[in-house]
Amino acid sequence: MALVVADRLQETTTTTGTGTYTLAGAKSGFSSFSSIGDGNTTYYACSDGTDFEVGIGTYTASGTTLARTTILTSSNSNNAVNWGAGEKDIFVTLPSAKTVLEDASNNVTTGGTINGRNLSTDGSKLDGIEASATADQTAAEIRTLVESATDSNVFTDADHTKLNGIETSATADQTDAEIKTAYENNADTNAFTDALQTKLNGIETSATADQTDAEIKTAYENNSDTNAFTDALQTKLNGVAASANAYVHPNHSGEVTSTADGATVIADDVVDEANLKVSNTPTDGYFLSAQSGNTGGLTWASPPAGYADSDVDTHLNQSSASSGQYLQWNGSDYAWAAVSSVGGATGVDFNDNVKARFGTGNDLEIYHDGTDAYIASAASNIKYGGSGAGANVNHIFYSNGYQRCQVDRYGVDVTGNMYASGSGSFGSSSSGGYRLYVNGDSRFTSSMQCDYNITSNNTMYCNQINVAGTTYYGGGYYLSYSDDILKQRIANIPEALSKISQLNGFHYTDSDTVTDLIRGTNPDGTVNLVEKETAQKVGVSAQELEKVLPEAVGKTLSKQSATETEYLTVDYQRIVPLLIEGIKELKTKVETLETENTAIKARLDALEA
Repeated sequence: MALVVADRLQETTTTTGTGTYTLAGAKSGFSSFSSIGDGNTTYYACSDGTDFEVGIGTYTASGTTLARTTILTSSNSNNAVNWGAGEKDIFVTLPSAKTVLEDASNNVTTGGTINGRNLSTDGSKLDGIEASATADQTAAEIRTLVESATDSNVFTDADHTKLNGIETSATADQTDAEIKTAYENNADTNAFTDALQTKLNGIETSATADQTDAEIKTAYENNSDTNAFTDALQTKLNGVAASANAYVHPNHSGEVTSTADGATVIADDVVDEANLKVSNTPTDGYFLSAQSGNTGGLTWASPPAGYADSDVDTHLNQSSASSGQYLQWNGSDYAWAAVSSVGGATGVDFNDNVKARFGTGNDLEIYHDGTDAYIASAASNIKYGGSGAGANVNHIFYSNGYQRCQVDRYGVDVTGNMYASGSGSFGSSSSGGYRLYVNGDSRFTSSMQCDYNITSNNTMYCNQINVAGTTYYGGGYYLSYSDDILKQRIANIPEALSKISQLNGFHYTDSDTVTDLIRGTNPDGTVNLVEKETAQKVGVSAQELEKVLPEAVGKTLSKQSATETEYLTVDYQRIVPLLIEGIKELKTKVETLETENTAIKARLDALEA
C-alpha cells in the first residue's frame, strides 16, 4: 500500500453518516479516483458547501469506495463529519499540514528526521558510509563478519574443528576396494559384508523367524503344490463310512427310470398284479383293500353289502320332505332344505345373451348381448309406471352421464336435441289442435309449419327458438316485451360512441363449421346432406361485441357432453339501444361544434368588418 497523490481527480458522493464514502463518478472535466490504484491511500477533501473534511483515505476499486482512514481536519472539531442527504464533492488534495516549504532563509523544516541540516555537506559525507555502518563494533562482531564473508579465505573456527578431526598421515586417495576392505576387517563396525549379502539373498521376502504353529499350518495348507492334508480333507474323510467304495449309480430307462443318485421313478400304468405285494390270493369280484397290518399293505377283500331300495328310502327320510324342497349335504348326511329366495344382498347374475323372461308366453325379455342392453317385447306394448292414481312417479333417462329426458305427470322434458326424420308431427292431428311437423327429413333447411298459434288466453307466447340456419317468418313479425311497467331502469348506456368505435360491421359468408352445425347427424348415425350457403351476409363479431356490450351476446344451447363446443351468438336487436345512445352522443357533439362554429364565424365577421 502506497500513498499516491494525483492531479485533477474529483468525483461526487451521496454518502450519509460517518462511514466509508461511495464514489458516484467523476465530475465533468475531472478524472475518477481509479488513478490512485486499488488498496493505495491518498489525501482527500470532501465538502457540501457548508461542512468540510480533509483526511487520508484508502481507495478500493471494487465498489469504488474511499475509506476514511485518518481525519486530519474537519468542520466537526477534526472528527468525521456526519453527512446528511445530498450531493457532496470529494477530490484529491495536498493538505497544508503535509506540505514541505522552503522558508525565506532557504531552509526546509519537516516533522520527521530532517531538521535544519546542511544537506549539501552532510550528504557527501553520508554517501561514503555504508548502510547500517557503526563505529563501535567489537572484535567478536568483526570476527563474525570476516568469517561470514564468502570471499575472505579466512581460517575459521569451523575450519579448525574440521582439521582436528583428521588423523595424522590421513590421505584422500583411497580406492573403493581399499575402503571396503578396511571397513569389513574392522571387528567393531558390524559391517554388512558380502557373506551377509549372500545369506540375505537366501531368505525369502517377508520371511520371519517367529511364526506360530497355526501360521505355519495355514501357510502349508494354502500352498497349492504341497498336496497337504488339510482340515477340510479331514472333515470329508470323517464323513465317509468304513469300507465305503467309489460306486456310481447307473442311469436306468424304460418303465422304471433313474439318473445317477436321483430318485427311481415308475411310469404310470406299468405295475401289474404280479408285482404288487398282496397278503392273500385274489378271488373274482374282490377288490384291493388297504390293510396296514398285513404284509405288503394290501389284501383282497369282498365288497360290502349294497343298499336295497327300502334302505335308500329310509336314508333319504322322505317323510320329512316338503313340496319344493331340495336335497342338500349338511356335512355329515343328506337332508331336505327349502330353496333360498333369489336376490337380496347377493343379487342375480346373468351371462351375455341369457335372457330374463316374463309372461306366460315369454312376452318380455331383458338381456345383454355383450354390446348393448335390451328390454324387448314382441307381443305387446311396454308401459312404464301405470295409469292408477298411485303411479305418479317420475321416469328419468340418462345417457353418457347426462340426464336427457324426464317423464312425469305433467309431460316430457327433454334436455338436448330432438331429431325427427321423415314426416312426423307432435301434438294433435285434428283440425282443432296444434301441430309441429317436418316435411322431408330432419334438416334445419326443411320447412317447419305451424298450422295454429301456440296460445294461452288468446296471447301468443314463445320462450326461445334456437335455429342454426336461417329462420323465415311468413305471418308478420314477432315482438319482445318492452313495457316500462316490466322494467326497473338502472342507467343509460355510457360512452356509447367509444363502444361503437370498437365494433366493425363487415360482409361475410358462412364457414364450413356453420355448414357442419346445420347439417347435423341423424340418430342412426347418418349425416344430413346440406350444401354450404355461399350468399354474402353482413354482421358483427360476437367476440368484439362481448367486450363492449356483453348483454347482446349469448351462447348456443348448453353443452351436452365434454366434447361439444359452445359458440357465441348475437342478439342484433339488443344493439339498437347502443346505437340510440351513440346517436344522441354524436348529436350533442355536433350541436357543440355548431355553436362553436357560429361563435368563430361571428368573430371572423367582426374582424372583417
